Amino acid sequence: MTELTVTSHETIDAVDENQWDTLVRQSDLGSVFHRHGWLRAVERGLDRRPEHFVVRKGSNPVALLPNFRAPVDLPDPSALLERFDSPTLVDRLPTGALGAVSTVAGAPADASADALDSLPVERLCSTAPGFGGPVVLTDEAECLDMLFDALDDAISEYTLCHVVKAKEPAFMRYGKFLAGRGYAPTLLDCRFVLDVDRPFEEVLDGMDKERRKAVRDAREREYEVTERPLAETLDETYDRYLRDMERAGGDPYPRSFFAALAADFPERTRVFSAEVDGVAAGQYVYLLDDEQSAVHYFFSAIGDESNYEYNPTELLHSHVAEWAREHGYDAYDFGSTGSTFRDGTFKYKEKYGARVVPTLRWERGGSPVLWNAYRVARRGYQRYAYPDT
Repeated sequence: MTELTVTSHETIDAVDENQWDTLVRQSDLGSVFHRHGWLRAVERGLDRRPEHFVVRKGSNPVALLPNFRAPVDLPDPSALLERFDSPTLVDRLPTGALGAVSTVAGAPADASADALDSLPVERLCSTAPGFGGPVVLTDEAECLDMLFDALDDAISEYTLCHVVKAKEPAFMRYGKFLAGRGYAPTLLDCRFVLDVDRPFEEVLDGMDKERRKAVRDAREREYEVTERPLAETLDETYDRYLRDMERAGGDPYPRSFFAALAADFPERTRVFSAEVDGVAAGQYVYLLDDEQSAVHYFFSAIGDESNYEYNPTELLHSHVAEWAREHGYDAYDFGSTGSTFRDGTFKYKEKYGARVVPTLRWERGGSPVLWNAYRVARRGYQRYAYPDT
């Protein structure tokens, strides 16, 4: 019987692309976010440090677990200190977290905030951005143990936690395995997925009355939606994306990530642009998830707020959903959103008649001291951000 071996890789380029992608394609749980090109674009475009694990039987990969080391999104200390009494909050933090938190207790509010914000830690995530989780072709139990044993060896005193962020509900098959490894699930995000393997009129009929009318009204104007590679529209798309993120108050990805997607992942990246009454009304960037038969909306690039008078969102979502069906895809994925009925984006996507798919996310602490301190700070932030929870 051929022996199984596991290896760790600090760059995706260390693994043969054809072998990696063949494994992803042949598996039930692999997605566009597991593919070699996506991981290379994240590595190069975002300067993320990979920690990918591969199990081989002989020379052939039979299981993989992609990961990136990423900065920790610490809760905003100023928000915490505005809502809570600073000394009380700080006193609850364990001391001795790499010498950073130990200096916090009893410090002035501004010093406390600085200490909370300067913890020299990182998280290990499978994967971010996007989705990950283990992909296994054979010898499932043994391969899973080997992947996560290797992961354990990669966790250091600087590792806050390991996160598994899975796209497909079928990853629930690993729920008890992960619980046995010390992981805890959270359900704070979701995706809306529209089944498009049916006539488009049936898709329209399944929408909320308001959304259905908006789509039909938008299509009554003189419009055109075109499809182009990201490389052809890179500058315009990124400029529009930046304006969208500025308006939303979000943290934009750097241009280098868009450039890396255009260079390293052109076969799975598409830009759809809407022109209405001769006006360039906006663009959306999509990923083609052939592995899961879905077209995945990923970036908005509408640009000026005035463009919304042309209803580009209704035009783009409806057109690309129809395009997906015509090109043999089963689903149109509206992308990630927070799991809250109060959120405008959640309610907007809901009206398209799409089904809610929870984002399965499991977390396990690395350094016990850092993890406990972080959870206290995060819970304080959640009380601030989600006051009714």
